[in-house]
Amino acid sequence: MTANTSLFKTLAIAFVLVLVGVACTETASGDVLSADPGENTELAAETPGTDADTDVVEEAHAEDDDHAEEVAHTEETHAEDDDHGAGEATEAGRVVEVTMSEFAFDPGSLEVAAGETITFVVTNAGVVEHEFRLSNQHRIEEHKASGHAGHGEEGEDGHHQGGDMVLLLAAGESGEMTVTFPDDTTVFTQIACLIPGHHEAGMGGAIDYTP
Repeated sequence: MTANTSLFKTLAIAFVLVLVGVACTETASGDVLSADPGENTELAAETPGTDADTDVVEEAHAEDDDHAEEVAHTEETHAEDDDHGAGEATEAGRVVEVTMSEFAFDPGSLEVAAGETITFVVTNAGVVEHEFRLSNQHRIEEHKASGHAGHGEEGEDGHHQGGDMVLLLAAGESGEMTVTFPDDTTVFTQIACLIPGHHEAGMGGAIDYTP
């Protein structure tokens, strides 16, 4: 009887140890690890968050690439703007300042070269309206003979229908006009203000061409 009791106790203890061993295989998350390595691999592959983390990383790289493209485009745009500005800055070969008053130009004559581009910065320092006009003697005489017909109908770009370049300014006003003098030196030979009575009062001057 004593031997049987000892054997029973031994089996009972062994059974308890087996139960404890099985309990120890439970993970903190409640998942039971399998003795089969393949099943554990599948469990790891199904761990929540793995795919989401990969998507976040890929999205971050895509945003970085988009940002780099935007920076490159902005830098290219600035470079184009700088090039455009440089072209405008060098459009005129030189700048000539002219002052108008009653009834004269200062300077009273101009010296230019055929093919030269000049920006005229003109100020009306008088008390009445004046114009800075590039013309020639023939067109001036025609204009006067017509009784100044069509005067003041010049376009905003400064071109007159008769071939003159005109900048009309009110008293105290300033403006600019950029002109490229043609190879034909007979096109522009005079500066004048053809507001009725002004040229007659002496408001004119010569345009001389340098060799």
